[in-house]
Amino acid sequence: ITCGLGGDLSAMAATGRQTFGLERDAATALLAQHNAFEAQIFRGDAAVPPVDVSRFATLIDPSRRDGSGGRTFRPELFSPPFHIALKLAREAVLGVVK
Repeated sequence: ITCGLGGDLSAMAATGRQTFGLERDAATALLAQHNAFEAQIFRGDAAVPPVDVSRFATLIDPSRRDGSGGRTFRPELFSPPFHIALKLAREAVLGVVK
């Protein structure tokens, strides 16, 4: 979830497992699909994933950029917010927050 440019997603897809990524930004999703061509990319909000995470191992990598594009270290400004990333990880069969 929150696949960004697809680097981690590509590595997971290389295992041969069914993989999908979720990206909010259209241009970033397009790049992720190029970089992780074996995976399926969805566009949407990680706070409401398009699949039931309780059925999957899930890697959540929140965006840590603020509104101006700079890096933030405030978990409430992550996207999705850190408390939602932890909630998704707890709901998954196996959950990791990066």
